[in-house]
Amino acid sequence: MTSFHLVDGYIDILSEVGRWKIIPMRGLYELNSFGIQYATFCRKIKKLESEGLVRSILGNNKRKFITLTNKGTEVCPYGVSFDDLEDSLNHDLTATNIVTKLIEYKNFKTGQVQCFGRGLDVEPDGLIFGQKNGREYSLAIEVELHQKSKSRVSDKLIKYANSVYYSYVIYILNKESTYRAYKMILESMNDEVRRKVILLFDINLTPTRFNFKDAQCLFQGKNVSFEDIFGE
Repeated sequence: MTSFHLVDGYIDILSEVGRWKIIPMRGLYELNSFGIQYATFCRKIKKLESEGLVRSILGNNKRKFITLTNKGTEVCPYGVSFDDLEDSLNHDLTATNIVTKLIEYKNFKTGQVQCFGRGLDVEPDGLIFGQKNGREYSLAIEVELHQKSKSRVSDKLIKYANSVYYSYVIYILNKESTYRAYKMILESMNDEVRRKVILLFDINLTPTRFNFKDAQCLFQGKNVSFEDIFGE
């Protein structure tokens, strides 16, 4: 079994799956073609399935999604297997969509959905590594499709403010009511918290759509554009 993992690019594919909790099969290939044709890639995925390292989930229009199995996480310790709940599926696919689109931005170097395993006090939905004016930074991603309680949000914001692992955190929201509520919570926090937290509102956010460039953003008490925050 060990030799199987180490030859013919299988470990490369498995490691790439490990970056994401769940990802469309076609999207996985488009992110990194692995130097092979798509048909060959599909055969390798099927082999990984037969070995019990990944599994596939069929969505609408027979769209195929790939995730690690528990066995697969033993090979990729920073990945996790997907939980088969409908709400979780929508959230996790949205998180994957957000991060895969964000890493196309000119000033973002790389990113991933799964970034755990280091005993962190706070675990984001995703992580981006970027650069601005020659300075590198980390950006935690929080996908909020449902409004959380004020105390829960406040506690998490404080953890982000105190974390040495994340330079900033961006909360991505698709409901105006949630955006207004989180804005009020943020305004009640101290400067140490506000300097690290960004709110982004995209009413059309879905597991397949995300228009961050035209989204409404709030940073350090000001309504700004995405480019204002992350551009040079």
